[in-house]
Amino acid sequence: MLIKRKDGIVVLDTDVTRELEGADLRQADFRTKVLENLDLSDTNLEEADFSGADLYWLRLFRSNCEACKFNDAKLSGAVLDEANLKGADFENAYVSFDQIGVASSMLGADLRGARLNNATLLGCEYDLRTLFPSDFDPVRAGMVRIG
Repeated sequence: MLIKRKDGIVVLDTDVTRELEGADLRQADFRTKVLENLDLSDTNLEEADFSGADLYWLRLFRSNCEACKFNDAKLSGAVLDEANLKGADFENAYVSFDQIGVASSMLGADLRGARLNNATLLGCEYDLRTLFPSDFDPVRAGMVRIG
């Protein structure tokens, strides 16, 4: 699979390398892609667009996802632990349980300035290190605090 930026420039060819950890994928265009069980831990995804993508079991551990778009994306069972999600847009995203009942997690994630309007976050796990927008109530959204 060719991973391109929004301007069409190829940033990575997964047929050549399967090693994505630590990759620079700023402004990558993942719109409507099926990226099930993909590990993008420790990658730079600043301003990447995941709108409408199927991100089942996606791992974004410690990734820089500042200003990413996750509008209408399905993040079932996704791991967003310790990710920089400042200013990310999750409008109408599903960040909840997978098909076998495993919840998505945002342990230690930084969501300051994120848009969580109409996002489904039921059961999504967070902890005391997780930082939310000042006007957001994780309990009201159905999220579950761990520890």
